[in-house]
Amino acid sequence: MCLTTGMRRLLSYCFLLAVSAVMTVAHTAAQDGAVSLQHNYRTLLSDEQVEVVRVHYGPHEALPVHDHSHYPTVYVYLSDSGPVRFIHEGETPYTLTRRPVRKGWFRVSPGRIERHQAANLGSGTSDFLRVECKQIPLGKIADEFRYTRNPDLTKTRVTTDYVSPEMVIRRYIVVPGGVERIDAHPQGELLIAFTPAIVREHGNPDQRMAAGSVLWMRANANFDLRPSGATTHVLVIRLLK
Repeated sequence: MCLTTGMRRLLSYCFLLAVSAVMTVAHTAAQDGAVSLQHNYRTLLSDEQVEVVRVHYGPHEALPVHDHSHYPTVYVYLSDSGPVRFIHEGETPYTLTRRPVRKGWFRVSPGRIERHQAANLGSGTSDFLRVECKQIPLGKIADEFRYTRNPDLTKTRVTTDYVSPEMVIRRYIVVPGGVERIDAHPQGELLIAFTPAIVREHGNPDQRMAAGSVLWMRANANFDLRPSGATTHVLVIRLLK
């Protein structure tokens, strides 16, 4: 059959539309991967300052390709876990393996556009939080930072574990019978509990935090941090921007 010039143009146009549709579906599937993987990614808190996502990888679990936001991010580790492998896609694909981590450690990432596969190489679960800082521009934090010390949980103390122009991260350890006063920043504070804790804001009922939970304290709040039974171990992220 002899095709006219008009018919050839129409077939060519239809072919391009079909290719475009397939590419769009593939791209959307990768973008929406984290949304569809609800067993692995669960949003605990989302406001104009932060988005906090709880991440869970089961023993030897492998996840398909998915996207993450590009905001500067604080990764807070809620459990001891083995290595996790990430296979990144893009113009220059690369593979990296996160080394084993301990509960209470954290990492500050400057942020990057991420599309990757993930595989837990360990025999135990890997549980951590992604604290995505929405008000900090990509590239504003110059260097990655890793906190890899095991804190002393035998006495009440406050340590400053990270300081930059964008944020301050402090660790509060309160043994039974102790109490620590916290005066929130004008932009508020994010509390992350490694163990159960009681937060008593002056003039308001107590708020109880379970291990692995988060709490956003309003701007300029004055509150006490108290143990709930055993020693309380809490990380407090203060955003300065």
